[in-house]
Amino acid sequence: MNPIAPLPHAAVDQVANRRSGARLFPLMAKRLRPQDLSLVSPRSGRGFSLVEVTLAMAIVSFGVLSVVSTMPGGMEMLRNSVNDTVESRIAQEVLAKLQGSDWSDTANLASYDGSLCYFDAQGNELHATGGAAPDWTVFTARIAVSNTPPALPAATAAPSDYLRQVRICITDQPATSADRFTNARKHRQVCTLAAKTSR
Repeated sequence: MNPIAPLPHAAVDQVANRRSGARLFPLMAKRLRPQDLSLVSPRSGRGFSLVEVTLAMAIVSFGVLSVVSTMPGGMEMLRNSVNDTVESRIAQEVLAKLQGSDWSDTANLASYDGSLCYFDAQGNELHATGGAAPDWTVFTARIAVSNTPPALPAATAAPSDYLRQVRICITDQPATSADRFTNARKHRQVCTLAAKTSR
């Protein structure tokens, strides 16, 4: 081969590309070392000490315990709120039942005195079979009806024979609790007037 002969075009292009690449990309021209690719300095990559980890865990534990300690009180408040709503519905249903009944057949509601009504967790009435509380009973309501008509506020008004004073005691305690209707903490009492609306 003649040393003075020109190089082929492909060889000329390769030499030109190597020279221009070395000028444009000097980092690629030299061999890269692993420490050149590291984005974190060796000093900052040492990690956390045991004291720092312990303090972080103590702060997180304190926050978690603070949140968890408020949960029982919140659940109790939620349960009481739901019970209040259901008990109000039960009282309205019992009162509507009394007012819609035939007063002549019930001796002016006297036959309801001392009777028990059973309800589920949503306040729907359950019908007793054989005198025992039905399954799924959550709330029990006891009805007390006064024998004498209540006196009206007017000074000259006589007691009305179309009104009866009704006391409804509602509890969520089981039948095994003997004082569920005598202990004020175990039941809710609603006092109201039942008006005769039927013939």
